[in-house]
Amino acid sequence: MAIEHDCSVHGKSVAHQLSASIKPAEDPQQAATTFFAGSFSYALERAANWAHDSPGGARLILADDAFSAELVPALLARGIDLGSRQIYVAAIAPQPIGEKASTLASAWHQRWGGTPGGYFWETMAALQVASQYPDFPAQTLLGALNFDAQHESHPASFSLWLATHRGLQIVLTPEVSI
Repeated sequence: MAIEHDCSVHGKSVAHQLSASIKPAEDPQQAATTFFAGSFSYALERAANWAHDSPGGARLILADDAFSAELVPALLARGIDLGSRQIYVAAIAPQPIGEKASTLASAWHQRWGGTPGGYFWETMAALQVASQYPDFPAQTLLGALNFDAQHESHPASFSLWLATHRGLQIVLTPEVSI
């Protein structure tokens, strides 16, 4: 696997953590899979370049900043044939629960259409954690959240999505992967 980033602090951090977990390809040009961590605009640019330059059968995995309903239309607008390209998004996809989550989702839909993204739900959960501090686990619209010795929370909300002509299609969820 080739591991790339956009030089942002977040992109570098994600790439560094992944590189520490797996051995990156010695020759990125020969890697069957490329992982890219970076902002949406850089991920879109990298995906477009990758789609034009990579051999058939290669895979591109974008980090969660690319997880947006805008990704597929933007790729199609750049002439990317998603039927012949394997472009995935590895994303934290929070699954909100409860009456508060339903109320927020309805208000969002009425105001902007669609559904809130992952960062919205994570921000709401973070505000709930802060308001309940120091009580842990904190009861949030993402369920009970607790933190380990490294101050990380590990909610089971990872999913893998494939970019298709019909939009992002889920191919892997925590229930399947864990």
